[in-house]
This record gives sequence, C-alpha cells and structure tokens, in this order.
Amino acid sequence: MPADVERSSGRARLVAALAAALIPGEAPELALVREWLGGWRGVGLVVAGMARQDFDLELRGFPRGWRATFYPSGLAHSIVAGTGWAPTAARAVQHAAWNALGPK
Repeated sequence: MPADVERSSGRARLVAALAAALIPGEAPELALVREWLGGWRGVGLVVAGMARQDFDLELRGFPRGWRATFYPSGLAHSIVAGTGWAPTAARAVQHAAWNALGPK
C-alpha cells in the first residue's frame, strides 16, 4: 500500500477514535473507547498515531492539570498544530490531537 494512502487511512482511524473519546454521551461504545484511550497506554497510542502523521508532542504536567502541544515534525517548535489542557495527561493529549487533526 502506498505511504500516502496508508497515512490517510491511519489519520481517518485516529480522528474517529478521538471523536469517540471526546464526544459527550453515555453509550457503552463511547465508554469502551474512553477506557481504551484514557490511561498512559492510550497516551502512547495517540502519540504513536500522531507521529505517523508527522507530529511531535510536548507534554507538561502542572499542579492542576496537563498541557499537551503537537508541533509539525522537523520544524521549529514555534509552529503549534494543536494544544489541549485537561486534568489528566490522556485527556490533554486527546484534545491536542483533535485540535491538530480535526475539522477546522
């Protein structure tokens, strides 16, 4: 499979997973995705998916929460693609990834 096709299908899956994790609602399917992406393993999965889309992550912990920022890979980290702030690292990474990839 050509790299651009693989990247676009991976992007679509990542956007779908992020949408399911971030959308409000109580459906069992949403709870399953939130559990899957809600811990440190989920942080790793989202970061790996974003790395395949050519983004770097900066993640910082603060006394009252976490800030995640994605930057385009290989560029000076003065260009912000997406950022998120949340009480947990996983949620901050999800918001930042959504802001970098999601609809504008």
